[in-house]
Amino acid sequence: MKRKPKGHIILRLLREAAGLSQVELGMEIGADRNVVSRIEAGQDIDPQTLQRWVDVCGGMEMLDWLIEHMRALRRYLHLLTRTDYHAYA
Repeated sequence: MKRKPKGHIILRLLREAAGLSQVELGMEIGADRNVVSRIEAGQDIDPQTLQRWVDVCGGMEMLDWLIEHMRALRRYLHLLTRTDYHAYA
């Protein structure tokens, strides 16, 4: 089964990590809250809007930080789901 890219989830997390509401981000990137909401729900985003979104939310450094922490969380969850909890009972 082919997975659909989930980039919109990262955009929402990036916005939240920057401490911005959808309204605040929309004002910063020149869009209304409905546009931000639709993008976070999976609607395509044009390259210029994507660049403004990333810039407003802390730039590539913040995006890299977020992705690295998501990878660490994934590794941690993978470890937890592969652990035999009965061995510790």
